[in-house]
Amino acid sequence: EYSYELVKRVNNTHAVIAKHIGAFGNNECVIEKLADLDNQTEGFFDEKATHYSVKEKLKGLCKEDIAALLYIFDAPDCGSSEDATILLTEHFVNMKRLTIEGQRELYAMLVDFFAKGKTLYIKPHPNDFQISYPDIFPAANLISRKFPSELLPYCFSSRLLLALAACSTSVFGLQDTVKDMLRFDIDIEN
Repeated sequence: EYSYELVKRVNNTHAVIAKHIGAFGNNECVIEKLADLDNQTEGFFDEKATHYSVKEKLKGLCKEDIAALLYIFDAPDCGSSEDATILLTEHFVNMKRLTIEGQRELYAMLVDFFAKGKTLYIKPHPNDFQISYPDIFPAANLISRKFPSELLPYCFSSRLLLALAACSTSVFGLQDTVKDMLRFDIDIEN
């Protein structure tokens, strides 16, 4: 229902068609759904969900293969991050959950109230392209929105102070890379 409501806000016709054909994971042709069950919100359940963790797969790779992936994705070298916060964004504007100004204000408040340390890294969601984060946070280090968040742990040579997110579940993938995590739930937009 949650996905249906999100699509409905953007395009009612698409939502109705998608619901009719079972495109929200309810189609009888769906045998299983791959999900990182360790990184879901509390209470998540789907009878067809099968655990699959990119994080676990990456841990099983040799150093050379990790280096090759980092090269392919043009990984940033973030170096020492002992005095840093990383902010992971969502694409509230694209989902019509916030206005551009509302999203700007949300992230400005989160950083003002909760960021720790002297350095701020920002990793926008891949679909978060309407906000210019350097305009809001001129001193921040921006990580490409196209860079896979699963590879972030391999970009830092030390643990960050904090991983901060409005409601992104990608923050859970940084558990071993940060000293502290702060993630709100989906209602933070209100």
